[in-house]
Amino acid sequence: MSGVIVKALRQALGGLLKSSGGSETKDRTDQDMSYSTMLLIGLLTAIALLIYFRYAVVAGMADPWRLAIISVAAAMVVTFIFTTVSAWAIAVISTTRSRE
Repeated sequence: MSGVIVKALRQALGGLLKSSGGSETKDRTDQDMSYSTMLLIGLLTAIALLIYFRYAVVAGMADPWRLAIISVAAAMVVTFIFTTVSAWAIAVISTTRSRE
């Protein structure tokens, strides 16, 4: 499964660095989101989570900023693992289906 993670990271980082060159017209629903847009959405989500954890979840505890940062980091790690396992499961299912 680590090969799947490496391949996904390589594709994502390659998409961030690659410029979009092409004048081909596609339907709006047939276009993929750019990796830079997804990165921006991810960063905004992490900031929103940080604010939520700091001011709503750990507001009354000692050292709330440290706890909020740890909470956001844990949430991002769990999200990354869930995403890669889901992608792996979809790949296994689609490979099994194509053999039938």
